Amino acid sequence: MALIAMAGLPGVGKSTIARGLAERFPGVLINVDDVASALVRAEFERSFATGLAGYLVAEQVARVNLALGSHVIVD
Repeated sequence: MALIAMAGLPGVGKSTIARGLAERFPGVLINVDDVASALVRAEFERSFATGLAGYLVAEQVARVNLALGSHVIVD
């Protein structure tokens, strides 16, 4: 199993590469922006705390999937 964490400036292709990796391995793709957006849709106010919660939720989902033996790509 592997954990791959994507990092870098906006708009450089991290998400495109992450999707390709998830298809190739195959692996679980966790997009932190999607998690944070879901929290906002659930009417949590957009704030530092909401952004942090997005990362913490993504971390927990990654931990569970790694424990199950899956490759995990965090974007």
